[in-house]
Amino acid sequence: MNREKELKNTAKKYADGNFYEMQKQSPFHKNLPKKVTSLNEDYGYFECSTCDHAINYGEDYTEHNYCLNCGQRLDWTEVVK
Repeated sequence: MNREKELKNTAKKYADGNFYEMQKQSPFHKNLPKKVTSLNEDYGYFECSTCDHAINYGEDYTEHNYCLNCGQRLDWTEVVK
């Protein structure tokens, strides 16, 4: 019953035609690798391009295949520093 209520609320939220926001949150789109917005090696963090959340890393930032906040798959082929 809760899942049905959640789906109805989601449908209401995007009824205004804002499908871009809905696509950003879909599991299909999160599995497509996206480049990170920025990487700061001095302070040891990078920013996810989907949720703009700063993620701290330890030794190697490429250990993170997914954003820890939103689950977006990350692409490290070209790093923006």
